[in-house]
Amino acid sequence: MSNAPSPVAEGLARSGRGRADPGHSRARTLAALLGAPLTAGIVGAGLARLLPVAESWSAAWGYHVLVPLWVLLACVLPMQRSGLRAWSLCAAIAVPLGAALLVAGPRP
Repeated sequence: MSNAPSPVAEGLARSGRGRADPGHSRARTLAALLGAPLTAGIVGAGLARLLPVAESWSAAWGYHVLVPLWVLLACVLPMQRSGLRAWSLCAAIAVPLGAALLVAGPRP
């Protein structure tokens, strides 16, 4: 038996990733913790306001989409390549819907 490190351990040492560095940046973590609920909330509000059904039905749809989308985004955002990409994903979903909500105004 030799005391030489395994090829996997050598690869981790060269890449700078080991047990101390899981590869999660602060920006990706913040996107998951702050961006996911904000984005899901905007989507839920957008559905509640913009669906062409009765107000009670659209509110129900908005709420029932909000929670699973929040969980989905909280799982997907930390897996992005960078924090910029994670926040860009949140913005790509939230900005158009937020603009549509501002243009649409309150329900008549």
